[in-house]
Amino acid sequence: MRLTQSRLRQLTTIAIIVVLSTAGGAVYGILVSRAAGGDAAIILAGALRGGLTGFTISLLASVLEVYVVGGPLGRNLRQLPFLAFLAIKSLGYLAVIVLGLRLGQVLVPIDGDESTTASGWLQQILVSFLIGFVFTTILAINELLGPGVLGRLLAGRYHRPKSEERIFLIVDIRGSTRIAERIGDHAFLSFLDAAFYDITDPLLEQRAEIYKYVGDEIIATWRLADGLRDARCVRACFAAADRLQLYAEAYRRLHGEVPAFRAALHAGPVVTGELGHVKREIAYLGDTLNTAARIEQECKTRDRFCLISGPLLEQLQLPEGITATPIGETALAGRTALLPLFSLEKKVPGS
Repeated sequence: MRLTQSRLRQLTTIAIIVVLSTAGGAVYGILVSRAAGGDAAIILAGALRGGLTGFTISLLASVLEVYVVGGPLGRNLRQLPFLAFLAIKSLGYLAVIVLGLRLGQVLVPIDGDESTTASGWLQQILVSFLIGFVFTTILAINELLGPGVLGRLLAGRYHRPKSEERIFLIVDIRGSTRIAERIGDHAFLSFLDAAFYDITDPLLEQRAEIYKYVGDEIIATWRLADGLRDARCVRACFAAADRLQLYAEAYRRLHGEVPAFRAALHAGPVVTGELGHVKREIAYLGDTLNTAARIEQECKTRDRFCLISGPLLEQLQLPEGITATPIGETALAGRTALLPLFSLEKKVPGS
């Protein structure tokens, strides 16, 4: 298995979580043992048990979240009603926590330990389920709002509007009207949901923030420096297209269609702030996003896979194997100034 940058980041994150959880478990074990009046041997055993429990739970929980929920099985789980999905994930975390606790008790026995009694086990199971439910609920709400949005809302990062430079990527599913007419609205919704799921993962792997799903479009964004680094904004676009092709046979079998998209990339200043009352969100306002939408329309008119604005292209170094072909100064709808546009394409091997 090739160790990609995204996979390396995942493994690094898991390693950090496991190390911190192991250390935190050991400290917790020491504090509990000392509070119970244990001697040095019991305190040491408490530290070992706590560290082992923290290690086991954090490792299994990380594997569950990244490789099960975030894998093919998770794709099927997301098709379930929200509460059913939440309950299944909570039970999964309950199993992980109970297993971690039990392993610590078996491998590091402590004299006079009341946690192994029936009442002790019942208490641990109830607490474990509560922890798992709360943790799962937070993750689910974060997923509903979009990765990182919940944290920024709680922190009040954009409580007051801020001006910042951002990159926007607009992805539009090709032929959506034709596909919906052929397979019907209910089947098309499942088709679109699957396509959005498969497109979104590569975007997130390149540190994109999903701003909105609008009809058959996805709007992703990066802070300027984040999107320029290693040309993440360009890599995300082509990685998403590759992901759809990877699952092409599955799409043909399940839906009779393979999704494809057009994309537009542009960067510039926006005003970022919280917007709304009953459904509060972080919104981006300004001509930059409007221009990106116009570029996407131009992409459709010219039947190109991906168009990028000249000002953005000048600021980044294209990944190896990606070429930019100038299509000239273009008059976009609603704009008086001409904007240079370039078509991004994969270099044909051997050319």
